[in-house]
Amino acid sequence: MDFQVFYTSEELSRCLANSGSVDDAYRPLVAAIILLFTVVAISSNVVVLGVYVFHWRSSFRSQPFTYFVLNMIISGLLYACTNLWVSIPCTFDKCLYISSDVMMIVLATPNSLAHWGYLFSALSLTTYRFAIFISKSFAEDRLRVKVLLISPWVLTSALTFGTTAMGCFKRYSRLALAYTFNCSDCDLGLGITYPDVNFYCGQVIPLAMIAAYVFILVSIYRNRKRNVGFHQRQALVDSKLAFQFTVICFAQYLAAFVFFIVPKLSHGHIWSAIVMNTIGTINVSVNPIVLLLFNQQIRGSIRSHFFCTYNAPNTGTMRLLYCNLPQGTEAGRKREERKKKQLRGNIA
Repeated sequence: MDFQVFYTSEELSRCLANSGSVDDAYRPLVAAIILLFTVVAISSNVVVLGVYVFHWRSSFRSQPFTYFVLNMIISGLLYACTNLWVSIPCTFDKCLYISSDVMMIVLATPNSLAHWGYLFSALSLTTYRFAIFISKSFAEDRLRVKVLLISPWVLTSALTFGTTAMGCFKRYSRLALAYTFNCSDCDLGLGITYPDVNFYCGQVIPLAMIAAYVFILVSIYRNRKRNVGFHQRQALVDSKLAFQFTVICFAQYLAAFVFFIVPKLSHGHIWSAIVMNTIGTINVSVNPIVLLLFNQQIRGSIRSHFFCTYNAPNTGTMRLLYCNLPQGTEAGRKREERKKKQLRGNIA
């Protein structure tokens, strides 16, 4: 099949017509649902990012794990933010401000960057966790850790910009309300296309990560039963992390599976448009939500910044209401001084 490099608006509409078309009456509903999940994704990622920023020097700077999570957060934010300038306006009113094919490609390409960045960042984190589970000394090898941290962005850039340069463009179909590689030359040779690579990587990589975490969980369980090299505290940390990231990897597998299967089952149905536009956004929300639910350090940091707690001293009946402000700040020192004075008053 012959492809043009770029199309006029009319030519592109005709070319993408085979992808199906959603009734215009459903556009506001689909746009509202995309916006809802986008707000959740951005909010959850920003909250976790804010915790890291506030406690960077005191808690997170020295932890290599943090840098891997930051890679995923940055990718997740890019993915969700792309909805704000492409999928939401194009769904609601066909984004008429995107007046040329080139502009559509430029604005939609960050979706691919974020997709691959998130997937490879999760893979590098899994490799790191698996390596230090096998050998704790791996964490001390700074060169290997740095290679793992940089590799997601190198691979992402090579794949995205390389395929874009060869004419495999990602666009957002204003008719089917979905990202698509249709009307692009995505043939990589030997009968393999870029969407094929996208699909199989989206399946194989998450399954490999799940297998790694299952191996960790099974090893912890077996060592516990045999009492061989078993350290209860470290085993608990490893098992919690393995469970958390098994959930995250499963979400990635499901997102990739649905993204490529749904278009084959349905063309132009409203449920197809909703699923295609939300599954990826839900996927990038899972990581921060899991961290907010299971990571004690992050939960404690959020409580210290945004919530007040009651403290009932053993020396008296008075209950104190105070907000846990960051240690080392002027407000934090004043709060500590007030607390000490109140305690001395109760003792007297």
